[in-house]
Amino acid sequence: MGWFFAGAAAFVLFVLYDINSVVWKKKYLQSFFSLGVLLLLASTGVCLLREYEGSRLARSLSAWLYLIPGAVSFGQTVYSLFFALPFTETYVHIPGKTVVCDRGMYALCRHPGVLWFCFGYLFLALAWGTGLIWGMAIVYSLLNVGYVILQDRWTFPRTFDDYEGYRKRVPFLIPTAGSLKRAWDTRR
Repeated sequence: MGWFFAGAAAFVLFVLYDINSVVWKKKYLQSFFSLGVLLLLASTGVCLLREYEGSRLARSLSAWLYLIPGAVSFGQTVYSLFFALPFTETYVHIPGKTVVCDRGMYALCRHPGVLWFCFGYLFLALAWGTGLIWGMAIVYSLLNVGYVILQDRWTFPRTFDDYEGYRKRVPFLIPTAGSLKRAWDTRR
């Protein structure tokens, strides 16, 4: 259970990273996002390994099929967070201004990484089928939604000059027909 709580603590590091990026601006806190990612990965890995023997995955070949959409979902999470926003397209440099990128994945919804993250953990829970992994999927997904609510309401409006306009153009988490079309039309 300790590893489960360590994964939950990763979201505290994410929040501290965001607060630091807006308020404190301390160099030593800039690593908190990376540390949070590593803590979340480690806790997930340890929990999955510890639960394997009693898992659906250990007993059923068909449970392995859940790992395919799970891997795709986690791949899309990584893509959303680290590759869908290449530096030259992430920030349009206008003296004194930073504006959001609203193309491709970020036309789909404002926080596509969370969408894919939730699907990834859902498919892990379906594959493992144990209470701990279901709990991890639910709690980590809810913590992630809480984290992006903070970003959407507090961090990003203070970081990006046109974030309010972006909020009006692009749905929060659940894509619409229009946002799906725009994401497809503006993909790289």
